Amino acid sequence: MNQLQQCFLSMLRRLGIKRRLSICLVAASVLPILLIGTIGAANAYARMKDNAIVYSERITAQTIQLISGYFDGYINQINTIATDPAILNDLMNYDDSDWDEKELIENRMRLMLGCIFGFDPEIETVELCTPYGTRFYFTSPISSGNLHGEGSSRMLAQSLLQDEITWSVSKKEILSDDKTYIILQKRLSDKSGKLAGVFLMALSREFVEQVCVKNAADANMEILLTDDQGVIISRSDDKETHTLQAALRDEIAAEKNAGNFFVTNTKEGKAMAFYGIIPRMKWRVVNLIPYTYLMGGILRKLFLTALVVGLLALLALFLSSIVTSSLVEPVNKLMIAMQHDNIKAVVSDNAEDEHALLIDGYNRMNRELDRTINEVYAMRLKESELNFLKREAELSALQQQINPHFLYNTLESVYWDGQLDGDEEISEMVTALGNYFRAIINKGREKISVEQEIESVNNYIFLQNKRFNKRIHCKWNLQPLVAKCVVMKLVLQPVIEDIISNCFDLTSGAINIDMAIQQKENDLHISITGSGVELLLNRYISADESKYLHGIKNADQRLRLYYGEMYGVKIIRRPTAEIHLLIPVKGDEA
Repeated sequence: MNQLQQCFLSMLRRLGIKRRLSICLVAASVLPILLIGTIGAANAYARMKDNAIVYSERITAQTIQLISGYFDGYINQINTIATDPAILNDLMNYDDSDWDEKELIENRMRLMLGCIFGFDPEIETVELCTPYGTRFYFTSPISSGNLHGEGSSRMLAQSLLQDEITWSVSKKEILSDDKTYIILQKRLSDKSGKLAGVFLMALSREFVEQVCVKNAADANMEILLTDDQGVIISRSDDKETHTLQAALRDEIAAEKNAGNFFVTNTKEGKAMAFYGIIPRMKWRVVNLIPYTYLMGGILRKLFLTALVVGLLALLALFLSSIVTSSLVEPVNKLMIAMQHDNIKAVVSDNAEDEHALLIDGYNRMNRELDRTINEVYAMRLKESELNFLKREAELSALQQQINPHFLYNTLESVYWDGQLDGDEEISEMVTALGNYFRAIINKGREKISVEQEIESVNNYIFLQNKRFNKRIHCKWNLQPLVAKCVVMKLVLQPVIEDIISNCFDLTSGAINIDMAIQQKENDLHISITGSGVELLLNRYISADESKYLHGIKNADQRLRLYYGEMYGVKIIRRPTAEIHLLIPVKGDEA
């Protein structure tokens, strides 16, 4: 609990006093109202959702009953034909009858179809097919093709596989009709199970759509009819169905829900869906209620809550501005006084609260500070006189040292003498030596770029190769952009000098030095490997013997003193002999 309080206090201390008090007053007045409004909105939503579920279940059941009664009449008519021995006998014997008998059967079929189905406006057409593919239809054919073999009809072939009535939504096989119908199919068989024919019926979809429209009593609700695969057959709205199709297939056709309620996404947004199954058809009636309809009353309540919260917030801000002004005004006086350099100025305040004590303490502190400054100033005057005498002695000693410019001018003269005599080797050595001295002095600056440090090392190696017949081979591997990084002057040259000076005593062959420089985050990693490093580290195996590596020790001490203990030189013996330098990347100019 104490840690939580400390964390809360730390957060508040990051804010000004005025803002701190404003937040506390607004929170104390607004949060209770906001909490009550949110709980009320949640309860209202729960009640509305329960009412919507009850209402949707009732509407769904009513629609299922109406559609079931509508289709039950057609199922009974089809079953009447399927169980009539005379009709089945005519279908089975038609193709083997003579012309007179065929004419009588055709007349009976037309009369029977007209009497049974001719007075129902929802029946678009009815078709009977004999086992050999002869069709009797009222008023137009449905299928196209043979009953068996090559060029057989898809609808007739499907009907032969089902003894029960099957339902589907499709077009006729007649190309001249592009409309979509509700197709009823049934195989006709006699009592022994022998094929007597196939029955097809095409019903208009408009009636089913009218049923959906009539049962969608509320404009915010929608009724849909789907087949057993979840494909939308009709809906009470003429909106596009492809947005809802995938969700219905997943939720209904796959039977993912234990009950008859789920939430789905439509083109208009999220909605609650309630469905019921038509028993004999296995089709589903779906009732959709958009979330926006359920949220209407909740949004109104939230609006009223927000209005009350806003008014309370304005009142709290007005009161907080008055209270905070009494607290902030004396603090502002102190801040303004502290921003001025005149410590002799006195801050006046006529109040009698804690701020008056604070201002009085500030005035006393200024008086003490003024007295201390005067004392320190007198001491500094005495110290300056001593420093002046010390600098005089140092200047006298410096005058006896070699003037770098005199050294540069002398090397320049030697260079041009070499050029005049045609001795290029002397000119190259003088140039390298001059560049080396220039890098060491660097106009008195302590920092140079990596590029300049590399140039200094190369000049040193060049001079040593002139002396030792080019036995030193140095290879550089630089990461891009590393050359412009700034480092301390002369951190690599002492290390290279240790390697070269010790290896000449250990081998008469070539000395290889590999230098790899790369930047990782804010540090430079310089890795020195090669045969020269192996010879050096093999010679000084123990820590006591490594004290003779004066250059490496010097570079390590300088890096640690200048950048901190985490930086410096590290000697790695296994698995590969390596001298590793860690240097921070600085943004200073070289």
